[in-house]
Amino acid sequence: MLFLQIIILYEIKVSALARWVKFLINLRGNRVECLLRKYSLEAGFMMFQTTLVWFRNDLRVFDHTALQEAVRFGLPVVGLYVFEPIESVHSEGGRRRRVFVHQCLSELQSRLAEKGVPLFVTVGLAEQDVPAFAREIDAIYVVCASADEPEAVNQENMIAARLIEDGCRFKAVNDHVLLSKFTLADSEGRPYTEFQVYRKAWLAASAGMVWQASDDWQTLARLQTGLSENLTIAPEIPSLAQLGVADQSVTVAGGEQAADELLAEFLLRMGDYHPEQGLSVKCNESQLWPYLRFGVLSVRYVIDLIKNKSASGAGERLDALIRREFYHQLIYHYPNVLRESFNPKYRNIVWENNPVYFSAWQQGQTGYPLLDASMRYLNQTGYLPDELRNYTAAFLTQILLCDWRLGAAYFAGQLLDFDLAVNNGSWQDAAGVGTKAFRPEQMMHPVFAAQKLDPAGQIIRRYIPELAHMPKDFIHMPWLAKGNMNTNNYPDPIVEYASQREKALVLYGAG
Repeated sequence: MLFLQIIILYEIKVSALARWVKFLINLRGNRVECLLRKYSLEAGFMMFQTTLVWFRNDLRVFDHTALQEAVRFGLPVVGLYVFEPIESVHSEGGRRRRVFVHQCLSELQSRLAEKGVPLFVTVGLAEQDVPAFAREIDAIYVVCASADEPEAVNQENMIAARLIEDGCRFKAVNDHVLLSKFTLADSEGRPYTEFQVYRKAWLAASAGMVWQASDDWQTLARLQTGLSENLTIAPEIPSLAQLGVADQSVTVAGGEQAADELLAEFLLRMGDYHPEQGLSVKCNESQLWPYLRFGVLSVRYVIDLIKNKSASGAGERLDALIRREFYHQLIYHYPNVLRESFNPKYRNIVWENNPVYFSAWQQGQTGYPLLDASMRYLNQTGYLPDELRNYTAAFLTQILLCDWRLGAAYFAGQLLDFDLAVNNGSWQDAAGVGTKAFRPEQMMHPVFAAQKLDPAGQIIRRYIPELAHMPKDFIHMPWLAKGNMNTNNYPDPIVEYASQREKALVLYGAG
């Protein structure tokens, strides 16, 4: 007490006092905090330093790594989200993502407000808005979830440099994957580039990990009592019109409540799927991906739930999540995969890129029913089961002989859950030019693969109504029944598989 009175009496500089206040506040004693506020107000000082949480693809409150890290810094917490032009609204997928994120932010702002944390939302560039907002709220720390994609990593570094210039500390924490990009490496310190090897290492590294929520809401509530009055209530988030998007619905609702409900349903139905049934049971599972993509669900929590499930199919779902982490560490360590094939053997392929074929593939008019149903499914909803994503990618590259980058870019413009790392890695592996090399004996046959994926033709009947009346024996090959049944002007196959296979073998250097 005497020390504080001496400081006030001699009018030590505000910055020096602030450092002492911060030191004492970090003691986290209620009595000390009250005394500090009392004497700072008597001295005429505004002592409202904060920690800023920059929300990115972690739009939730539950098990939020950056938020809980901010709590440990011992200062009042303020949130910020920046809508950036990188989320283009000139594509259907870009508009879908904006609407979905807008819904997530609306709920997130309300949930954070219940905990005394204001969430401010701006429209601009994060490299400008984050440092500027940090200065405005006198942030001592800025914390966020780390990224793996090259542009996002560069942006992170730029923001960190500007914050450091302002005397603010920056910390990026791992949140979007269970094991960060630096966790797994071979004996020589190199990242794994074969999925099965990575998977084995991932399972070993995560075997002893026990998930439990570390949410410290009690400490957060106490910290928020020290928040400056002008920061306690954040303005409403910008409207969709201000974001350049017409008010439209998306096929899945944004927000933690919707995510939790879908996750519960997913876990209950996990054992329903059997390979011989095809994909009809799994069609709704892909709806879970947008919530993981934007961090509305904690991936740690989801993985833990699946690991502890004994239902058939749990291993398959876990593998999908491990592969997601594999692609994320791959894009960080090998950013060139965004421009070229990971496998150097296939970097000089001269793709045919027939514009008529590519257009037919986009519109679902190739004459191959499951392919066309899949593309219409994607175009109408913005999502697709993983198996159909692989099917459509292999079809475009190995049968229509179009560059995988064209297909990856089209998916980026359609998917609600577009994830740069996963989209890139999946496309390269489906094409046979990535970490999974092309093998002639494994080349997909469009009809046989379709019969396995959708044996009863349920997906086809749903998205190609002109073929809904076709019997099971002909629905995958309607051209065989054309003389006896009305196919409602559904097109004949745009290419003949056998001849395209021979071209593909030459193209891949396997002929």
